Amino acid sequence: MLQLPKLSFWILAGISPLLWLPVIPPLWFALILICAGGWVLCRTRHMVWRYCACGALALSWALVHAQSALITMAEMSGKRESMVVQITSTQGERHHGKIVQWRGKKRQFPPGVILYGKLPESQPCSGQLWQVSSTLRAVHGQYNAGGYSRQRAAMASGFVLSGRMADVQLIKASCSRRATLIRRVEQQTAHLAWGAVIHALAFGERGNMQAGVRQILRETGTAHLMAISGLHIAQAGGAGWLLARLIQFFLPAHWIRPSFPIIASIACAAGYTWLSGGNPPAVRSLIALGTWGVIRLYQRQWGAWDVLVVCLACVVLFDPLTLLSDSFWLSAFAVSALIFWCQWLPFYGVKKYRAAHFCAALVHLQLGACLLLLPLQVPLFHGISFTSLPANLIAVPMVTFLVVPLIFLGVLADIVLANSVLAPGLIWQCVDTLLAALFWVLAGLPKGWLPVDWRMSTMSFLPWCMLVIMRFHWLRTSPFTCAALVAVLCAPWWLRHHHNGWRVHMLDIGHGLAMVIERNGYAFLYDTGNRWEGGNTGQQVILPWLAWHNLVPEGVVISHEHTDHNGGLASIQAQWPGITQWHNTPRAGGRHCYQGKQWQWQGLSFDVVWPPLQYQGSENNRSCVVLVSDGIHRVLLTGDLELPAELLLTKHPASMKADVVQVPHHGSKSSSGIRFVGRAEGSVALASVARYNPWNMPSPAVIERYQQHSYQWYDTALHGQVSVSFSSTGWRISAHRARFFTPWYQRWFGVRPDNR
Repeated sequence: MLQLPKLSFWILAGISPLLWLPVIPPLWFALILICAGGWVLCRTRHMVWRYCACGALALSWALVHAQSALITMAEMSGKRESMVVQITSTQGERHHGKIVQWRGKKRQFPPGVILYGKLPESQPCSGQLWQVSSTLRAVHGQYNAGGYSRQRAAMASGFVLSGRMADVQLIKASCSRRATLIRRVEQQTAHLAWGAVIHALAFGERGNMQAGVRQILRETGTAHLMAISGLHIAQAGGAGWLLARLIQFFLPAHWIRPSFPIIASIACAAGYTWLSGGNPPAVRSLIALGTWGVIRLYQRQWGAWDVLVVCLACVVLFDPLTLLSDSFWLSAFAVSALIFWCQWLPFYGVKKYRAAHFCAALVHLQLGACLLLLPLQVPLFHGISFTSLPANLIAVPMVTFLVVPLIFLGVLADIVLANSVLAPGLIWQCVDTLLAALFWVLAGLPKGWLPVDWRMSTMSFLPWCMLVIMRFHWLRTSPFTCAALVAVLCAPWWLRHHHNGWRVHMLDIGHGLAMVIERNGYAFLYDTGNRWEGGNTGQQVILPWLAWHNLVPEGVVISHEHTDHNGGLASIQAQWPGITQWHNTPRAGGRHCYQGKQWQWQGLSFDVVWPPLQYQGSENNRSCVVLVSDGIHRVLLTGDLELPAELLLTKHPASMKADVVQVPHHGSKSSSGIRFVGRAEGSVALASVARYNPWNMPSPAVIERYQQHSYQWYDTALHGQVSVSFSSTGWRISAHRARFFTPWYQRWFGVRPDNR
């Protein structure tokens, strides 16, 4: 007989390859696994083989899910089609929905889609049905080392397609009950200062939260309280359990059954999940709570680890792509860490004084969460909050025992007393007052957010190791082993950068250009990417990338004054005011970059080969072209140079010969003439381009031209971040999206030529 906890462990082990597989096998491979697993289950009695067979069946289930998502993106992207979409949420001109009908046929498993545009006939809301004509695109995200993965998040959430609506017609105008309820609450809380936070806690709608509020939550480590997930769903379940027990207090003894509070708990949790719009964290929490309820109904006396493993197995069986969700790992790791903390460092407290015991127990739990969550917090958020302990000690009880119960009461009052505004209004006013007090306290805490780099990834495991060392008393019995373990975890801090080598990185930033030359722990930048309303590449990509790789920028060359090349300069200059700047035109606080200028940096020579001092041409043709060399290897950085300037530059071929060439003007037809490509005599061509760009760059003719001259072609849309490492023995290229061990969810989705 298979034991459920062990079976759950093998199910998790079977689905786990989704995290690291470089390619998803075809469906026939999953069919072979199903047949093999079924045959083993039917023909053998050996328990190990039976568990392995269950793991194989779980893997086949996961592969079918992943392959279905890939097939959906390949079939639905690239062509303009008509479809029927059921809207699930809407924010401004961004609408989330499910494609319920495609090419006139209903979809059994509707894929998620994000649509952009306006609905001309009426105000959009969830629950509506739209007839949409659009050219859908497979999800594509920037892929830089240590950066956020939009593709992984999209696969986990199920919204793998997007498109701008060319034509839209309203089929069903009525909104869902949830949308109607949200609209009523919005009207009642429109005058409140913290109305956006109320909506986030009540309905999971966080789109209207201000940037300042988000920053406070991030720096104090309390952002998890504003996302409806395990804590809130469990709280709703607890409220249902208490309500059921209260009802049972007035019932005859023979009517009281232990199943009623459990069922009521799951029902209340399901109601809160519905209020949240069925967002993935809430659904996962509901599945886990339902699994726990079934275990309790069957009166299984299992330990905490057994219950956790069974709950996690049910969650990933419901949707195997959940494994790609960061929030899933945060929740699972948090529960695991707290179980480990309470078992290995139990709290006994002072039971004579209940208030003191409760406060001390809360500190004990929060301290364990802060220390043991570091291995996930560091790589996901690239920072540590030193104020998270006091902030959560204040915020968690306040939100759990005051704010959220009042929100439940307010929503319930709005449903029951739909025609009355007074009762819900008073409740919302109380919630607003509590939130104002909470954020006043959080804002008053000292700045405690500390950005960290990759070296902290191994050190973050120190609390786990110290807990094991303390439990087994290894510090007394084996001090040298403990010292060696700590030294290994801290080893990255002792390692020094290699002084002989240097690297050139072309960051994947979408449209624009941002390159980093790295040596001895310092960086020199060539262009800083694009900017847009509310942000820029320097703030969102370059500065976090430099911080994570522990690099200090000392200089920057702005090839020319177009926003897709100088967009991030202001953010970089704000953080590093003393950085040396080079511009193609004279500028206060910067140096003039023109032909003949030379300088040395970290043993590398920088020679400006274009433009001449008196050259008069277009802004692109006045791009500052720099040749970087270590005496052996040469890299040519060209900005947005076009054909007229290229022809003039090729009159001096000795000054432009290089091993690596940054493709001018993102590979457009107006650049990379045959004479320029031939005279450069390079081996590698690097192009910074955005997928789905409206100019269809890079041009296929340009790619073919470089390949005909024996260049290796790399572009950021296809390959992600591209890094070239130079040493005295040669050079090596690393294209992050094209590496063998790059997981499947980071690769190119959809058809190949849809950005050309």
